[in-house]
Amino acid sequence: MSAAAAGAGAGAAAVDAAAAAAGGAGGAASVSSMLGGFEHGLVKFIVAGYGARGSTYSVYAMENPDRARVIAYADPIESRRAVACTEHPHARAFDSWQDMIRDDAVLDEADFVIIATQDQDHIEPAKAFAVHPSELAILLEKPMAASKEDCIELSRSLEHSFFAVCHVLNYMPIVRKAKEIIKTAKLGAPTGFAHFEPVGHTHFSHSYVRGAWGNSKRSTPILVAKCSHDFALLMHLLNDSIRHVTSSGTIRHFRKERKPVAAGGAMKCAECPARDSCLFDAVSIYADPVAAGTSTFYSRKLGIGRAGTIEDAHRVLATTQLGTCVYECDNDQPDHIVTTLIMKSGIAGTLTMSAFSDEICTRHTTIVFERGLLQINFNTGIITLKRFMRPDGAIVKSQIIPNLGPESGTRMLGHGGADWYLMNAFCAAVDTRDHGMLASDNTSSLQAHVAAYLASMSQHNGGQGYFIN
Repeated sequence: MSAAAAGAGAGAAAVDAAAAAAGGAGGAASVSSMLGGFEHGLVKFIVAGYGARGSTYSVYAMENPDRARVIAYADPIESRRAVACTEHPHARAFDSWQDMIRDDAVLDEADFVIIATQDQDHIEPAKAFAVHPSELAILLEKPMAASKEDCIELSRSLEHSFFAVCHVLNYMPIVRKAKEIIKTAKLGAPTGFAHFEPVGHTHFSHSYVRGAWGNSKRSTPILVAKCSHDFALLMHLLNDSIRHVTSSGTIRHFRKERKPVAAGGAMKCAECPARDSCLFDAVSIYADPVAAGTSTFYSRKLGIGRAGTIEDAHRVLATTQLGTCVYECDNDQPDHIVTTLIMKSGIAGTLTMSAFSDEICTRHTTIVFERGLLQINFNTGIITLKRFMRPDGAIVKSQIIPNLGPESGTRMLGHGGADWYLMNAFCAAVDTRDHGMLASDNTSSLQAHVAAYLASMSQHNGGQGYFIN
């Protein structure tokens, strides 16, 4: 394709105006009708990186074959390509995005590319596709790049591209409703906010202790890897930009000094005498589901496929860090961190991320206004509006905005269904070349990432504050 490239628009508010889909034949139309998404024509896309995020976004094509189609995918891991081949049997397979970008026939047919490679591998393919004559639109998984400087460089490279970062939280139904309330409730100006992200103890141990993001030198700081879209969310909700950040946090629990005495010198959970009483026992988390014949988020991370045996599971645990004691890993990511943000409007608030929760990534946000406050519970789907009254009472109204469930007709239930809404909005935006359908732009995405990187610098530099230009 070759269409006039569209710049980043100020289109965040347009997400609230997503048109209810007109009926029509086929399962795809019924899904959009139920979910209230944008209508759009057929768009074709390619996927660079078929891991957790690339495969998730590609489900949209499987569920909406008359509106979206994966025509090629690239991943260096054979097992991931095998999954993609099963899910998109007519798509072309490549070992690398470099091979895929050299195939003119594929790029001529495609409308956009999803870049979902590892964090440190985002900038090179994004820049390459940005200057390619095919002028493909680009949907980039967060974070934008593995350093603040690379984010700035990439943002400049994409100034003339039709481009968006996957700030999925901005597309959650509960966020769309919260923005509607803020706009219409006549609460006065915002005066402050508090945002809490509970990562979840098992999820944190998997991703940010044992896993690919456990060491920031091999990936990105946790405020970038985990919270860059929280910075973007707060900007989106408040319709404001970030002017100054400070941050404080440390590794309180996942370090050698906190290892139970009963564990002795065991390095691997399989050989640990204390594993039966440990919350983070790798055998229980990864191998036991395989032995029971069940599939969980964590057992699938072993990479042994559906035919994998318990012997395969134990082999992976024995030979990779997934089976290593959480108190013996080379992790350096703080497990509790508090960031203070001062917005351009002058209001201040906090963003707290904690590993220690049984909730997994279900945020809680409170925004205080001159005449009331708004509480958003991403776990229960409840939005509570409290209007201040004299002398000291309040009028309280609550609404339930449920997360998507299986009854919605889609398997894209991640982030409360926001994965689906993001893909729907981006496909529609590409089809119409209307960036206003999206809930972020180049400028806001860059600022969210710069804020996250500067907050990480602050955390490492004793809470020193940084202004954002």
